[in-house]
Amino acid sequence: MLDRLINYAFLLLLIFLFVLSAGSPERYQIIIALLAALLFSFAVFILNWLTLDGAMAASVFGGIAFGLGGWTVAGLILLFFITSTLLSVNSIVVIEATAQAFSERKRRDGIQVWANGFWVAVCVICWFVFKADLFLFGAAGAIATATADTWATEMGSNRFGGSTFLITNLKRVKAGTDGGISLQGTVAALLGSLMIAAASILFFSITWGVALLAVFLPGFLGNIADSYLGATFQQVRKDSDTNESPFQMRIDNNFVNWAATGIGSLTAVIINVLLLL
Repeated sequence: MLDRLINYAFLLLLIFLFVLSAGSPERYQIIIALLAALLFSFAVFILNWLTLDGAMAASVFGGIAFGLGGWTVAGLILLFFITSTLLSVNSIVVIEATAQAFSERKRRDGIQVWANGFWVAVCVICWFVFKADLFLFGAAGAIATATADTWATEMGSNRFGGSTFLITNLKRVKAGTDGGISLQGTVAALLGSLMIAAASILFFSITWGVALLAVFLPGFLGNIADSYLGATFQQVRKDSDTNESPFQMRIDNNFVNWAATGIGSLTAVIINVLLLL
């Protein structure tokens, strides 16, 4: 239900901008973006990578990202999606779960789409309205965070062996534990965020120094925030049988991803503002 409400809200915003703010070339781009996003989302739905709600969310998100942000944003999103999908498809992680839980893991729903894409969409809309490049960095920071988190999850979950430790107390835990960090996962997060930073040099026409400070660093810090929030709320909830607050009960992986990408986005905006001073 929540993902559908988000779909409606962003779609209404897109229609509003299409009618009142977009010029003729921008309107054509929005229309093309929506059609392309619909076709792409339908294809990944057929491939069983998205649920129907996930495909609907991806259509709206793609229409905003490409329609308003152009190739500068869409290119980064495609890079995140392609690399993350390849890592997920080739993952050799042993999952101790039921068949239904495995199916849900493979098919992402609308909430999962918006958990990673919400702040990207917000930043793209702000950039389209205010024409301030700092919002493009905000979108890149959110994408870098999502990439770092996904790479860390896929590469850090027993693919290369090694030990996993809870970020809050460094207690050894099983690979895949919420809030768990490992050497291989940390390296993967660094590489994932670095990849988005390197691509930003091409799409944003910026220097390596700016890319490292305003894209790479926020992405990696957002990933650290994801692990910390996972250990503080998700793992506490799972480990505690009593004295569990209602607030902790509402914290799940989707909320943690949403908060972490928001932190990565906000950090990128703040760093960009400081660089302009």
